[in-house]
Amino acid sequence: MAHFRFRDEGIEVCRLTVSPDGEKKQREVLGLIGSPDFTVTDALRSNCSPEELSEIEHRLSLLKQTEMLQAELAARTLPDQIQSAYVWLSSSERQGELAHLADDIRANWQRLRRTLDQRKLI
Repeated sequence: MAHFRFRDEGIEVCRLTVSPDGEKKQREVLGLIGSPDFTVTDALRSNCSPEELSEIEHRLSLLKQTEMLQAELAARTLPDQIQSAYVWLSSSERQGELAHLADDIRANWQRLRRTLDQRKLI
């Protein structure tokens, strides 16, 4: 049975084996799945059994579904979040923090606006 370990550079796929006497557990790294595309590399494929590959593909499918649900939730709650941000930004006195936040907001707003424009939603 394979298990995932989430790392900064991606998802590490490991196999846990137990010695015949049941005393010692050993973790073997099978490969790394890079994010954000979550594709199984040829190197990882060659290190896995068909059952492990099936399990990995299933878990990756669930992970992608979860990410899409999180993205949908973010989009659906964005108008409320923008309103809350407006209230906080208009009353906050932390000028240095606001300048940094403004840069992040502007960059992400431009990406979102481009997408809305490309999809002819604005």
